[in-house]
Amino acid sequence: MLCSVKRARSVYLSITPSGWRKTIVHPEHMVKIKLKDGQLHIPEGSTPSGELYMHSLLTKDNPKTRAIVHVHSTHVAAAMYRGFDFPHSVSSFRRSIGLPESVPLCRFFLLPAPN
Repeated sequence: MLCSVKRARSVYLSITPSGWRKTIVHPEHMVKIKLKDGQLHIPEGSTPSGELYMHSLLTKDNPKTRAIVHVHSTHVAAAMYRGFDFPHSVSSFRRSIGLPESVPLCRFFLLPAPN
């Protein structure tokens, strides 16, 4: 599981570190990245998650997005390569667990490669 957190009106995004067992991540292990002028300023010597680019894009244009959590489920990865219909599955999942529409879920999409 990966996660990132950004406080309201903050220029910092905290993200899980790369190469760290995610079951033992504590707040002090998070990598604090400065987002300024559309650039990611990564502290020297730190190793943020390889998903940093995706997390920064998800928070960049939507100030209401303050936290992102996603998993790397083996079953989901296999389904993705098989061509499984994720938008339909997310809707079905939401209904099956009774998740209210007021809880936003990110649409499934592929991000462009970083420049």
